[in-house]
Amino acid sequence: MKRVRNKKVTKRLSQITVVNEIMKQQLEEYKKTEEALERSNRQNKLILEAVVDGIYGVDLNGNTTFVNPAAVRITGFGPEDMIGRNQHQILHHTKEPGLPYHHNDCPIHATMRDGIPRQLNNEIFWRKDGSSFPVEYTCTPVSENGKVAGAVVVFRDITSRRMAEAALRESEERYRSLVEQSSDGIYIFDPVTRKVQEANAQFLTMMGYSEIEFGGLLLDDFILADSDSIYKNITKVLTERQVNIGTRKYMRRDGLPVDVEIVASLISYGSDHVVMVNVRDITERRRAEEVINKSFANLKSTLKETVNALSATAEKRDPYTAGHQQRVASLACAIAMEMNLGEDMVEGIHVAATLHDIGKIYVPAEILSKPGRLTDIEMELIKTHPQMGNDIIKRIPFTYPVAEIVLQHQERFDGSGYPSGLAGEEILLEARILSVADVVEAIASHRPYRPALGIDKALEEIHRNRARLYDPLAVDACLSLFKDKGFSFN
Repeated sequence: MKRVRNKKVTKRLSQITVVNEIMKQQLEEYKKTEEALERSNRQNKLILEAVVDGIYGVDLNGNTTFVNPAAVRITGFGPEDMIGRNQHQILHHTKEPGLPYHHNDCPIHATMRDGIPRQLNNEIFWRKDGSSFPVEYTCTPVSENGKVAGAVVVFRDITSRRMAEAALRESEERYRSLVEQSSDGIYIFDPVTRKVQEANAQFLTMMGYSEIEFGGLLLDDFILADSDSIYKNITKVLTERQVNIGTRKYMRRDGLPVDVEIVASLISYGSDHVVMVNVRDITERRRAEEVINKSFANLKSTLKETVNALSATAEKRDPYTAGHQQRVASLACAIAMEMNLGEDMVEGIHVAATLHDIGKIYVPAEILSKPGRLTDIEMELIKTHPQMGNDIIKRIPFTYPVAEIVLQHQERFDGSGYPSGLAGEEILLEARILSVADVVEAIASHRPYRPALGIDKALEEIHRNRARLYDPLAVDACLSLFKDKGFSFN
């Protein structure tokens, strides 16, 4: 009997042990589940606290069940103001124009009725201080046992975005107004397809197109240039991001060419980059320039003939020096070019050299052609010719200082010349060059009082008196012309 009882006790203890072990395992699993749930709750809480968007939950009655810190910060309502209270009456009670917003019309309540998520960006929420703000929000249904039990609302204050959008619209309207009112033609094209996207009324009028006709045209349809040239200019604007300024020839709808001045630049146009081109019709300006250039050429030709006539007048009174001024002009211009002086300065030297002895028309012919030595009085008369030449031509409106060059061509680098005794930099560079050319030609050529001494003697004179009587740079250039460049008088 006792043995049977012991067996039963042993069996019972064994069963209890098994049950205890099972309960222990279940308890451990429960603790693990509880810890996991606690970790999940902590993570969810951290997420709710970390996000910048406002988040709150509502039950089927529309009462707030939870609210995150961002929602408190954005609305000014604390958790105690919202939890357990109807969210629609707190945040969503009135539409933007100030009209009441019935909860039956509220998208959040609609989501809880039909279980369909909604996203809106054209409504407002209200703050605790009574002010409103535009919001973008998403309402997502929460299900429990297969049924909608409430909703979670995630919202964002989009005041800054709305202000930026308003500023952008205002800027675009202002820009469009400027474009339409511009006196210049303006068009926009896609740099990839080369297709015109838009053009203002001024450009359409300039080109003779209607808006419908011009829309969709390619650049090649109206720009009179080869395709490679167009592509090269577009690439320059795109890669270098530089404004491209230049002149082009466009073709109107009627086939007539039009000269234009263009300014092309890369701009943002919505989400794309396009090229905007400002166009100014310069056809009339070009015609006017052609007329002016032709008139200037005629005037320049007339002036040249006048200068030559004046030069010939002086040389007719002195047959022994016929051609002297032209030869001096030829050498003086060659020296100036050897010194790398500008084209305008070379032209001024040419005119001054051609006229440098014009003042001799006031000197008696018998003195100019006298074969013997001049008296002191005769020499003084000769020395008046630079001043006389200056007096003759100073009223002619040359674009270069011709009269001053003529006046100074007998000045010397050391101040020993006449009529003013100028020295060094006081003498115009053009006059310093002219004096070297004048001396070289005079020594090399025949004179009434002596035969020609030859070019070697002339070059010896300017070399010996380099930097004393004559400008050293002009002397060096002259010597180089004869010795290295093969210059000679024609």
